Amino acid sequence: MKLFLKNTQKYHLRNPLASNVIKYSKSIVSTSIFFASTLFLYSCGNESYTSEVSETQTPVYGEAESSENIIEAETINYGGELIFLQASSPASLDPHRQNDGASAQVNRSIYEGLTAFDENGNLIPLLAESFEPIDSYTWQFNLRRDVLFHDGTPFNASAVQMSLERLLDPENAFPAAFILDSISEVLVIDGYTVNIVTHFPFAPLPSHLASMVGLIIAPSAIEEELSGGVSIIENPIGTGPFAFNYRIYGDSINLITFEDYWRGRPYIDSLTFLVIPEPSTRLLMVETGEAHAATAQASDVPNIIASPTLEMIQTQGSNITFIGFNTQIAPFNDVRVRQAISMVIDRESMVLAIIEGQGIPAVGPLSPLVAGATTDLETLGNDFEEALSLLEEAGFPEGFSANIYVSNLEHGRIAELAQANLAPLGINLNITQLEFGAFLEYLNNGAQEMFVLGWTAMTGDADYGLFPIFHSSMHGAPGNRTFFSNTAVDELLERARVSSDQVYRNYLYAQAQQILVNEAPMVFLYHPITTVAMNGVDGVISNPNIVPQFYRAILR
Repeated sequence: MKLFLKNTQKYHLRNPLASNVIKYSKSIVSTSIFFASTLFLYSCGNESYTSEVSETQTPVYGEAESSENIIEAETINYGGELIFLQASSPASLDPHRQNDGASAQVNRSIYEGLTAFDENGNLIPLLAESFEPIDSYTWQFNLRRDVLFHDGTPFNASAVQMSLERLLDPENAFPAAFILDSISEVLVIDGYTVNIVTHFPFAPLPSHLASMVGLIIAPSAIEEELSGGVSIIENPIGTGPFAFNYRIYGDSINLITFEDYWRGRPYIDSLTFLVIPEPSTRLLMVETGEAHAATAQASDVPNIIASPTLEMIQTQGSNITFIGFNTQIAPFNDVRVRQAISMVIDRESMVLAIIEGQGIPAVGPLSPLVAGATTDLETLGNDFEEALSLLEEAGFPEGFSANIYVSNLEHGRIAELAQANLAPLGINLNITQLEFGAFLEYLNNGAQEMFVLGWTAMTGDADYGLFPIFHSSMHGAPGNRTFFSNTAVDELLERARVSSDQVYRNYLYAQAQQILVNEAPMVFLYHPITTVAMNGVDGVISNPNIVPQFYRAILR
């Protein structure tokens, strides 16, 4: 295979963020430091790797509760309603049916999973007290006792089995079930022990269980739905700190404190998610005290800092924003065309202009927070003359016209900057903005030429960060909307997901990332920081999945 890598350069992250969660106030700035360790030594020349972890070691994962954001008992003022502003209404309160961000923001307060990520990005047991691999195909989870669902029924091994089997039942055809489709069976060993058996050795299973589809639904709610009664969408019951109270569609969702929550009663009495689509209105409502918290835009950060009433939490997430090509459609089925475009897109300018410096330029497809990511990649570089040469070799010396599709204002601005970057090459971009649902349908059907989108490696592992969006079996709706196919990438991703040696997995993922940079099915743009503006509230937690959590929140 011929690779067009003339005048390449070694690219290292410059000034990477030292923390992934930053709470800013006028008097205190506290940071918690975390970057996912890759821990690999590799040589691409001889395909060798060195592991510092013995294969005979059997890790046991126990309680790893963070001490961040703990409120001293004497400062607690119990009670009150916390109002969080959302940009859009959650698609579903059934965590198996949808995997969108707005739904996650609500569902994470209602439901919990066996595992979770803390605010520092560490994988911790949650409804599981501990977990460990007992052979190459089997993970054992020891469950917490004395945990109750919101209807008073007990959480136990049977509840885990019922919830996961519902998710994986092919008759249900849940769209995000593929996240846990490595599971072969769920075995109840006793009332509080579950063995999860996989079809193949699958090292990142505990991380995947921390995703939204791994949240555990009460058996009573599942049985109610199966009997033809109220659906889980209307009757969400979990073990989380807040219980469902009511929903006004398109407007708000109200949750009330679960008095018997196993980690202790939340400090607030209720939590309301209010839909306010306009970003400036959201920020104004928080600043005036009409609401307590909202996700803010990057352009809002200077105003938040200048405000006498606002504070913020900033989270460097496990997500990436990119420009994608449909690699099955000419001229983007030619790697030289994709490489030429990648060479002239100014990522650093986009970070400054689009997200006001609130993020870091991307080197490859994975955020540095993702286990298996590497920034030690040979990039295509920024070379206008080389880009012209590649286009001429590909048969486009005068350039061409193409359509690029977007679904929101930020992505529209990215398309406009790309339009300006590409014009000197003779490439004319026509920008079309679609409503998000129509946009995804268009992409899933393969009708696009170019598009702007993002992806979050919500399991914190490279398998979810790469497999759904680059493996040839995932074309269309599952995630691979560039319709990219590469047998070498397929093999590397398949080998990595069945290995239990993390150092070897990192080595395989490093090779896959380098091929993806060379093949350029996407222009990897940046890893944005997400900002939550706050007023009058402490103890809000955010993690690399960028979902605020409120079980420790306290109103001032």
